[in-house]
Amino acid sequence: MNNIQKKTILILIFFLLSLSSIYAQKAKIPDLENRVTDLSNKLSSQENVFLENSLSRIEKETGSQIAILLVHSTGSESIETFSMRVAEKWKIGSEERNDGIIMIVAMQDRKIRIEVGYGLESTIPDAIAKRIIDEKIIPEFKESNYYNGINLAVIQFEYLLKGQPSIADTKSKKSKRGILNYFIISTIISVIFALIIISLAFIKNKKTRKTFIIITVIVSILCSIGLFFAFLSVLGPIIKMILIICGIIFLVAITGKFMGGHSSGSGSSSCFSSGGSSNSGSSFSGGGGSFGGGGASGSW
Repeated sequence: MNNIQKKTILILIFFLLSLSSIYAQKAKIPDLENRVTDLSNKLSSQENVFLENSLSRIEKETGSQIAILLVHSTGSESIETFSMRVAEKWKIGSEERNDGIIMIVAMQDRKIRIEVGYGLESTIPDAIAKRIIDEKIIPEFKESNYYNGINLAVIQFEYLLKGQPSIADTKSKKSKRGILNYFIISTIISVIFALIIISLAFIKNKKTRKTFIIITVIVSILCSIGLFFAFLSVLGPIIKMILIICGIIFLVAITGKFMGGHSSGSGSSSCFSSGGSSNSGSSFSGGGGSFGGGGASGSW
């Protein structure tokens, strides 16, 4: 055996070892037994049951299947390649409608993928899937609120599958309405104060003048309250809460001053409850749906 043959054999051996190493690094795809498969152990048992029941209800109401998979890592594969292998094995969605959705989260890789079946690509186009990841999932994941992020995405899927306006679109429309109300009420208040200034110049009777001032002040206060709430609608929740608390403290202080009494506050508590029946333990399987790479990916 000459040197050329030896080198050729060594190259082939090295190539085969490289291929076997790459293949060995591919993450194993688990069998599909439930709608939620958490191999990363990031979800509590209660969160797992709540999501399972939500996805079961959505399937009953819309006919579309949704599956969620949490893994540690996709290994040497990109999450897009891994998700397509998952889709080919699980076959989520109806075989006739191809209306399945798969959400995959790779915790160590900090990657997210939403895979959308052929039949839902018009209902959940890539741009919408990307917005769900960027606006709903990633902000929660950055705070380690994995359940919240996944649940918000599930809620978004339900809105879209039922043909209702998405949460993001609703929020956008609400903000636009708030801004419009803000400018409308601002204009009204400006007109009222302009009328006050003009009218006072022509009113000579002191009693009439005083009555007119009182009426216009009351109307201005009412308009100011409307302006305040319109302005609140375009602010973030934290600033909104701060302003409301400051307003309550101011009103309590003023009331206490004029009433001469003591004000007492009662604490309020809020709790999160997830009313859902426990998982029946029945097995779950895909309906034969096909995927063509529609969806979106993201990282946090």
